[in-house]
This record gives sequence, structure tokens and C-alpha cells, in this order.
Amino acid sequence: RARLYREVEERSDAAKVLEHVADGVLLLDRNGVVRLWNPAAKAITFIEANDVVGRTATEAIPGWKDAVDTVPVSASPSPGHDEVLIPIETSRGERWIAIAGVRFFGGTVYAFRDLTDARHLEQIKADFIATASHELRTPLAAVYGAAQTLLRHDFALDETGRERFVSLIADESERLGRIVNEILLANQLE
Repeated sequence: RARLYREVEERSDAAKVLEHVADGVLLLDRNGVVRLWNPAAKAITFIEANDVVGRTATEAIPGWKDAVDTVPVSASPSPGHDEVLIPIETSRGERWIAIAGVRFFGGTVYAFRDLTDARHLEQIKADFIATASHELRTPLAAVYGAAQTLLRHDFALDETGRERFVSLIADESERLGRIVNEILLANQLE
């Protein structure tokens, strides 16, 4: 009795720990039935535990059937194993989660984190870089074109023409300087 009591207490302690883990935890038995859905899983997916536990994952979790084959599942819980970033549809819109699983004798445990905000930030950075590179190319092309024209010896430019090209180079160089300063300021703000 004492040994059984200790085992029950240990399992109870393990369940309490899972209640406070920041990652979503999903436990599927060998038949694909959800046996555990911790509070973090609810917070990430907006799906109540009562709507998931006791049902198969494919019927309870939207998109699970399509996503499950892409999720890496390892045979041991070693740290640093592969995870995959997948989109899931929730009642509050699309979320991006990083998920991985570990197979054990009774089924599979999946742990997942919400990376929606990080993915959104990465998209903003990519858009910023694309916009900045476009904004840099325009004045740079003008400076390069004007300088190349000034270097040509196959036709003569009068003083007014030369002054116009030098003025263009100065104006566009100043514009380039402002863009670079704005990029540096954006980097400092981040």
C-alpha cells in the first residue's frame, strides 16, 4: 500500500508540474486519443481541455490530421531535438507553433510553443529590409548614373550640365545618408 501511495503521489506531483509548464503539452495514447491537455495548450490554441481530452486528436484539434505527419517525433526525450513550425487555425485566428513529440511506451507526448509574435516580428523585419534595400537602390542608381556620365569623354558637357550632375550626386548622397540614419535609428529602437 505504501508503494502504491508513493506512486500515486509522484504521478500527482508530475501532473501538477505540467499545469505550470509554459509550453503546451498534449499527451496522446496509442490510439491517438488525447489524455492530457495542459493549461498552456488551452492558452495557445483557445481550445478547452474538456473539448479535447477523451477524443481523438484528429477530431478534436483543427488541422491535426494534416499537420501530424510533419511533426518530428523522437524515441527519447533528449534536449535539442528537432521541432517544426506549423500554422494552426484557432477561434481567434491563425497561430504559429513550434512543435515536437517524444514517443514512449504508452503513446506520444507533444510539446509546443506559440511563436506567432516572433514570426510576425520576422515578417516585419523582412518587409523592412526589402523596403530599405529598394529605397537605397534608387538614390544609389542616380548617383552612379550621374558619376558615370561625368566620367564619359565621348561627349562634352557644358558647365551647366556638369553642375546639374554634381548637384544630383550631392542631393542623392544626402538622401542616402538620411536613409542610412533612419535604418540606424530603427535598429536602435528595436
